[in-house]
Amino acid sequence: MLEIKSEENQLGFASPTQNDGVRSNQELHLENLQITQKRIEELLEEEEEDDDGMLRPTIAAFEQAVFLVNEAAKIMPSGFGKAWVVSDDKGGITLTWSRETPAAEVRLICHHSNPEKTYIYHEYGDDYAVVDPVDSGTLADWLNWLNRV
Repeated sequence: MLEIKSEENQLGFASPTQNDGVRSNQELHLENLQITQKRIEELLEEEEEDDDGMLRPTIAAFEQAVFLVNEAAKIMPSGFGKAWVVSDDKGGITLTWSRETPAAEVRLICHHSNPEKTYIYHEYGDDYAVVDPVDSGTLADWLNWLNRV
């Protein structure tokens, strides 16, 4: 018989543990969120800048990325994927969620200083568009879209 124990992490997500070693959708959701959070945090450990510009993100970009990711994950019942995270030469942050088949992606681009300039880029085949303004609900909607295409 499968026994599920529920614990809550600091974000309020239940973390069920199953004795048979099979991870639930909620566990994968939480694991992917934690990996994405860690990748964002690791950007703060970068050198401040190099010859090409800033390497470390600004606090404004960091705080916005963390807030949008955490809040979007709370809205989504499951299916939060791991994002690749990079900073740009001005201190902004880009998070990219993608899938290979079919080829599709969602990018959250957090502006280095002005949260109102943050936007989402999404692509599916030859179709692509930019969405702004961005809030956690919009991000959750596009990540759910990525799970469905």
